[in-house]
Amino acid sequence: MHHNPNLLSRFLTLHNQIKFGTILLLLAFSAVAVTFLNGLHEMLELVSWNAQANEVTNRLYAVDRKLLDENLSDKARTIALENLMDEANSLNKLLDTDSQQRERLARLQEALGNWQGRADLVGKMRGQIRELLQSQAQLVTQKQAEAERLHRRLLLTGGILCLLIGGLALLFSGWLTRRITEPVQQLLVAMERVSLGDVAPHVEDQNPNELGQLARAFNQMAESLSARQTKNRELDELYYFNTMLQTSESESEIHRALLQQVRTLNLSQALILDWEKDIGGLIVVAALYPLPEAGADGFSSHYQIPLCRVVRSGREVVLPDLSSDLICTNCHFGQQRGSAYCVPIIASGKPIGALHLVSTQLDYWTADRQRLIKAFVDQAAAAIHNLRLMDQLRGRALMDEQTQVHNRRYLDDYLRKQLAVADRQRRYLSIMMLDIDYFKRFNDTYGHEAGDIVLKQFAQALKGALREGEMIARYGGEEFTVVLHGNAREAQTLAERLRRAVASLSFSQFTTNGEDVKITMSIGIAEFPSSGHTLEEILKAADLALYQAKDAGRNCVKVATRTLLRVRAAMQ
Repeated sequence: MHHNPNLLSRFLTLHNQIKFGTILLLLAFSAVAVTFLNGLHEMLELVSWNAQANEVTNRLYAVDRKLLDENLSDKARTIALENLMDEANSLNKLLDTDSQQRERLARLQEALGNWQGRADLVGKMRGQIRELLQSQAQLVTQKQAEAERLHRRLLLTGGILCLLIGGLALLFSGWLTRRITEPVQQLLVAMERVSLGDVAPHVEDQNPNELGQLARAFNQMAESLSARQTKNRELDELYYFNTMLQTSESESEIHRALLQQVRTLNLSQALILDWEKDIGGLIVVAALYPLPEAGADGFSSHYQIPLCRVVRSGREVVLPDLSSDLICTNCHFGQQRGSAYCVPIIASGKPIGALHLVSTQLDYWTADRQRLIKAFVDQAAAAIHNLRLMDQLRGRALMDEQTQVHNRRYLDDYLRKQLAVADRQRRYLSIMMLDIDYFKRFNDTYGHEAGDIVLKQFAQALKGALREGEMIARYGGEEFTVVLHGNAREAQTLAERLRRAVASLSFSQFTTNGEDVKITMSIGIAEFPSSGHTLEEILKAADLALYQAKDAGRNCVKVATRTLLRVRAAMQ
């Protein structure tokens, strides 16, 4: 993953700004809190001072009233003056900040000290008490004004403090959300996605606390589930592919199944190459997409590729970048950008071909993709090997062991298929019945071992004279059948060629009157559809023509005409 450096720089700058703002907010909160506490302390002191001042003032008023009382005895007045002295001392503690008040109080204390029951000083003391009370009232008023100013300051400071507390609460809430709420929410969302079948969610696990450990544990669980799900999906694909292979009856069906399986990949081309002994190289037998100048089937058999290193070594090859590849260019068909992966198809320990995959993406072939494709190819290779083995076994079961040509079982199956094709395509199909003339006499004269030798050479001579698309099979005993696509006239031409090839055979190991033994054969021909429409009708018509050839003196060719068929039918 590539990060945008500008975006990352802006993120870091914003992060640092948030941290710096948080620090400033904490410092401001501390300063305002200290100011608020100091103001609160001063307010408490003012309240305490005011309470004490009120109490002393009330006592001074009480003493003043007693001094004013004319009926008060000298002893009571003396006690009142002594109380006045105590109140003055108390008031002195309250007025330590006011020099004028302290001076007045000092005169009062001096007068009280000179008091020895002198009545003439009572009036003077009462005047000083009133002055003191007036000054005390003024001081109380000042203190009240100071208290009001302090109260307003406390309100302002308290408001600022509340705002700072709110800001800190928001910061704490954001921190709490970022560190706890958001991770928990991410976990809940990821768990819900897992419960719905999505095992690929990832939770950020940057927190060093228990939530981070929980996130890491969840990610490990999700990765484990994802790996298990991927493994199960691969097993399902392999099982489905194996089911398709089991129902495939030819290599072309296996090729189509393999291409269908890799179609889900991001491919620009997929080729299946088959090893051909005749050309000593590879030939394209199947392609996912049409090749240049390809036919209607999407590929062309003329695409021949020299033997590549994948087939030579039997090891897969990964090409991360086609632009730097100078070896496998024959399989890219001009594509210069992308990547390729080539896997050998190995059967019985020998490479028999390859699967060549090309993608437009560079470095597309991850280890997981390689492993899955290799598993598909291994299954396909095993299926091809089994199919070829079955073909070999089937071929052996359908071959005549003595003459090494097809047997009657193969002939019947082959004829039914070819008759159906000829009927569907409205084409001619001809069948020849061939019989060695006087073969029983030869066996009686030279023995059965000599007869076996003649049968083998006879069959190989016929087989060698046939062309592509023509088939020979042993019908039974010394009778053989040849099938070709064509009418009766074309079959007659082939029959004469075969008859001459057999007539030229010479068996030097067997002699008669000093001359090498030679053999001849009689041939009967039937044509579809004029001689019949079913397998039984065609074979019966060819057999009737063969008997006609024997009746005509042997070593000749006869065709099952409609006249012959009518005569034979009438005779029966």
